Amino acid sequence: SFESAPFKLTQELVDVMGGTKSKYFKEYRDLMVNGFIALQENHSKLFVLIETMMSINKDLPCFIGGNSIISELRDRLFPLVKGKKKGSKMNKLECAKYIDYMIKSSYNNLKTRGY
Repeated sequence: SFESAPFKLTQELVDVMGGTKSKYFKEYRDLMVNGFIALQENHSKLFVLIETMMSINKDLPCFIGGNSIISELRDRLFPLVKGKKKGSKMNKLECAKYIDYMIKSSYNNLKTRGY
C-alpha cells in the first residue's frame, strides 16, 4: 500500500494553523477526536452505504478487495485498545490518545511528501 501514514499532514498545513502549540491546531485535534467518535457511533450507516456502493460499482478500483474492504475499515475504525475486546468503541480519552498517535505518525511524514 502506498499509504505509509494514517493521513497526510504537512508542515505547510500546520504552519497555516499557527504551529502545533496554537489554538487552531488544538481545535483541529479536538475536531479530529470528535469526528472519530462520530465515525465509531455511526459505523453501521457507513458500512451499509459502502456495501450498497460496492454492489452497484463492483468495477471501481477502490472496491477490488470486495468484502475485505469492510473488514479493513472496521479494523481502522475500531483499533485494538489494551484491555478491551476487539471491535469495541473507544471512550473519549482513548480516542484522544489514538488521534494524537495518528497525528504524530502523519505530521510531516517523509513518505507522504510525494502525493
